[in-house]
Amino acid sequence: ILTANQVASLTAKNIRVIPTQSTPQGVSAMVAFTPETSFTKLVEQMLEALERVRTLEITMATRSTRFDGLDIKEGQYIGLLDGVLYAASDNPVSVVLDLIARIDVSSVSIVTVYYGKTIDQNDAEKISREINLKYPVLETEVVSGGQPYYHYIISVE
Repeated sequence: ILTANQVASLTAKNIRVIPTQSTPQGVSAMVAFTPETSFTKLVEQMLEALERVRTLEITMATRSTRFDGLDIKEGQYIGLLDGVLYAASDNPVSVVLDLIARIDVSSVSIVTVYYGKTIDQNDAEKISREINLKYPVLETEVVSGGQPYYHYIISVE
């Protein structure tokens, strides 16, 4: 983001960097892009889109540790909400549901599960079904993200 912001000083073109911190924020900002909108309004819409997104990232612990009161064993699934580690379990569904429980679901409506390249679509759909069972008001989608290091990246907005 810092490097991208420097481009503005190198050109006479009207440039604004949308400072996304996660893939779901980037996707949400792109969905908010409408070419017929004025530049100023477009930037405003894209920045507002970022603020509505919560990002869950599920990966695997590479070593055993204790972090912020959380006991983590090597090989467990660990979950981050907006970049902060909150959950660890042998079950990825537990991690996902633990993270979603930390979000005010009354202010969100869509959950998109991007599954990584080592995950089977059926496993991703199982997570989607479990989200729907616990939070029937949320609409869920499952998308092949193909990401190599995160088993799941989940957008909640």
